[in-house]
Amino acid sequence: MRGNMLSRHEAVTCAYGIPGMMWPQELCWLYDTFSKSTSHLEIGSYCGRSLFASCVGMSPDAFTLSVDPISETDNTPSAEWVRIVRNATVSEIQRHTNVKCVEEKSIDALRDYERMFDSTFIDGSHHYADVSCDIQLALRLVKPGGIIAGHDYWPCHTGVMEAVNAFVPKFQAVPGTRIWVASL
Repeated sequence: MRGNMLSRHEAVTCAYGIPGMMWPQELCWLYDTFSKSTSHLEIGSYCGRSLFASCVGMSPDAFTLSVDPISETDNTPSAEWVRIVRNATVSEIQRHTNVKCVEEKSIDALRDYERMFDSTFIDGSHHYADVSCDIQLALRLVKPGGIIAGHDYWPCHTGVMEAVNAFVPKFQAVPGTRIWVASL
């Protein structure tokens, strides 16, 4: 049975215990920004830190789709470890609201979806071509008046910065974070 949305403090405290790279103020922003969404898309979830903060303040009947292929790189644990941790995170989220994880590349996973999401958060690859693709997918899938946002808008990830600058009209960088956001 779903219910009992978590408070912002509970959500951020729990989320910060999940492996990931989101700062506490970024987790607060996610909770505050996406808690009103009834349909949310997250591209790139890793172990689910940002997914948790984004979802557990939503209403019990909200729906979130998480898309992440879980790729192994030199600086991450094994794909199996990530899968185990993310599955545990998703199980906890499902106590509060509805979330579905798809373990595919975004371009494959989202091919058949229509403009149905109130919001999306992009935090997958940091390569220009991948981020450009994710942004263009999100722009096609978010409803008019919705929110498109993403992570890692800072000089360490020039591919993210270049893609956002090229494809996201009228975006803003959120002060004190590495988050970019635009309303559609």
